[in-house]
Amino acid sequence: MNNAEHEIVTWQEDITHDGIPDKIEVDISLANAVGENLKGNEETLRIYSGKTGEKTWSGHADTIHAGWNGFYLYRNPENKMAYILNWRPVLYQGTGNFFYRIFSLTEQGKVQLFTEEAFHFQVDTMSEEERKRLDAYIARLNGYLENSYILINTDGGIVRYSPQGRQMTKPCRLLS
Repeated sequence: MNNAEHEIVTWQEDITHDGIPDKIEVDISLANAVGENLKGNEETLRIYSGKTGEKTWSGHADTIHAGWNGFYLYRNPENKMAYILNWRPVLYQGTGNFFYRIFSLTEQGKVQLFTEEAFHFQVDTMSEEERKRLDAYIARLNGYLENSYILINTDGGIVRYSPQGRQMTKPCRLLS
């Protein structure tokens, strides 16, 4: 679904790995907020403890170029556990900075890292070796995305999300 306004999508998933589903809330309307409606530090993605109901973690994605961000629910095919996957591709004036992180949370909201990887490059001066490393990076990321659901993604200034349980993830776009 694209360009939703004034909508909150709610998921129930065990992000703390304690056997109790936590509440994940995605505020689509905040991702579309611009100009005077954007107050800064908006919490597009909020996670609430399944035990206490208190907010333990939040993240932000918006349609302003500097705020493009993607949050996904990654389900590890090996252990069936749920994680948050954060994917931030930045291409700006010939420079690429790609970053992803996959994590769970403690009950107190502390990030428990599963994996993370960054790749920085100059688009116009990439060597063949760098291109091979980028292709391998993209292949690893796409492997994670294939086992993920979009919570919210604002890459390209377009808001995308999945209703709970419906996979709408597309592999990340490759550089031409």
